[in-house]
Amino acid sequence: MDGRTFSLTGQGLDAPLPGASIVFASSVGASAQQNSITIPLAHPRQSPAMERLTMAFQSSVAGVTGRCSHSVSVGAFSHRDVSVAIGATSATIGGQSSSGFPDRHDSGNHHFTLTLNKATQQLSLTIPASPIILDSATAVGLLGSLNVAFSGFDNTYSHRNWPSPFMT
Repeated sequence: MDGRTFSLTGQGLDAPLPGASIVFASSVGASAQQNSITIPLAHPRQSPAMERLTMAFQSSVAGVTGRCSHSVSVGAFSHRDVSVAIGATSATIGGQSSSGFPDRHDSGNHHFTLTLNKATQQLSLTIPASPIILDSATAVGLLGSLNVAFSGFDNTYSHRNWPSPFMT
């Protein structure tokens, strides 16, 4: 044409990440129950993204911090990578479509924080205090004394404050 040259500069931006939410498989928290979460998106993603999901547990029992479950938990985590593929309608957590979280025995709160595209969402699940459950009790008489043993479950650790007139 006429030989003119034009220099152009610009900035490309990723399409914003669609709104995401944290969804529990069960909204009812209970001690020793495995639960899981998924992260559905409001609409399909136009470009890939990689972000983070963190979990913290706060016991409702005074003086109990960071306590692990009495049994091995499948899928226990404190943080996981969250990724979203092009066209996806949900995020993957650690490469999976859902992620289990610890089957805590303590009463307290699971706190989740999802960071996607510089936006943060938080959600909590409460494990309420439950009544003490006794599974069994045995008593053995020995030389003028009685030894009593109980087996059960107490997610508030109230047993540590029981008066113990029979224990020496």
